[in-house]
Amino acid sequence: MGMHAGIEYCDSTLNLEMGCDGCELWNPKAGVKQCYAGMETDRRKGGLGWPEAFEIPRIFLERLPGALKWPDLAGKARPDKPWLDGMPRIIFLDDMGDTFTESLPDDWLAPAL
Repeated sequence: MGMHAGIEYCDSTLNLEMGCDGCELWNPKAGVKQCYAGMETDRRKGGLGWPEAFEIPRIFLERLPGALKWPDLAGKARPDKPWLDGMPRIIFLDDMGDTFTESLPDDWLAPAL
């Protein structure tokens, strides 16, 4: 998670959920590990703020209050990303997981609403 992201099409990232049940890019049982989020989680798994394994999605709703304090960027210039000038803050949500992966409860975001 970060208020300042190095990703060209967004200002910030916010991972309220990390991990995934798997897809064509992440199927360790079949030897497929091509997902950047899965590979990064494999390197950091179990560390502070990381799930125990990418295949075991974890919810981090405690990150939301801090992100809600990030300033709006509407109308502001972004010298490092001028193509975003004037837009509100663009947040890449759950770039390290699948927000709607099947093993998560359907209402996992409800406490944040």
